[in-house]
Amino acid sequence: MEELNDGLKIYSEQVRDVLSDPPLAILRWGNTLLLGFVIILLLLSWFIKYPDIVSTEIVITTTVPPEKLVARTSGKIETLLVDDKGTVQENSPLAIIQNTANYKDVFLLKSIIEDYSQGNKFDFEKLKDAQLGDIESTYALFHAAYIANKLNSDLQPFIMEGKAQRSENLQIRERLSLLLQQKIINESELQLQKNEVDRYETLFNKGVISAQDFDNKKLGYLQAQKSYKNLLNSISQLKSSLIDNNKNSKGIIINGTKEEVNLESSKMQSFYQLKKVIKDWELAYVILCCSPKNVQLFV
Repeated sequence: MEELNDGLKIYSEQVRDVLSDPPLAILRWGNTLLLGFVIILLLLSWFIKYPDIVSTEIVITTTVPPEKLVARTSGKIETLLVDDKGTVQENSPLAIIQNTANYKDVFLLKSIIEDYSQGNKFDFEKLKDAQLGDIESTYALFHAAYIANKLNSDLQPFIMEGKAQRSENLQIRERLSLLLQQKIINESELQLQKNEVDRYETLFNKGVISAQDFDNKKLGYLQAQKSYKNLLNSISQLKSSLIDNNKNSKGIIINGTKEEVNLESSKMQSFYQLKKVIKDWELAYVILCCSPKNVQLFV
């Protein structure tokens, strides 16, 4: 107490009274309040906890981001075409989903189509025993259309038929020319026979010849007229045949052009349909890499 009084000598008398006689309430309740505050903090720390693991979404960006590949068709992996941690290029096939086609035959067909698109011959011989599965029917249609168009191009049946028509046209013209020449001769003969009949008629009227002789001469003239009319009919038929033949020749040219266009159109249509079916097959059964990457396989 003496030390406290010595320390309070520097203060005023009122201050020394307060410091030397502190309130009993502070001593009584101060520690209690402090203890209660500590207990409250402990209770709050028990009920309010910050989680050890926080779930959230993050976006990781890299120069070459990883790519998750998912098959579009359910099924077993038939063949893996890459090794784990191997490097692949863009649009490289990574795996084949099990299907009815032999993927090697399909890839061969695709390469032949690419060569054909560049103007090369379509090599069907390489695909003689190919197993194309769902592509088989479309390939068969293209094969048939291709062969039909090639046969038409090589054999040119309409051109051969056109040549036959032109040859027949020439023969008809030659026959018509002969008949026209014969017509001129028959007209002269007919005129001579008519003159002779007129003379016989004069002689008959004078009583020089008998009626039978006159009738025979008229009969010969009538037969000559009949032959002349038959000749005119033959000439008319040949002219009609010539007109029909010319019409057929033009029709052959038109039909040949139509057939050529139709066969070429059918071939190209079936060709593009075949390319589409192959693309659909790739989308369904081939897992492709979209960009150059290193492959990581997860089992």
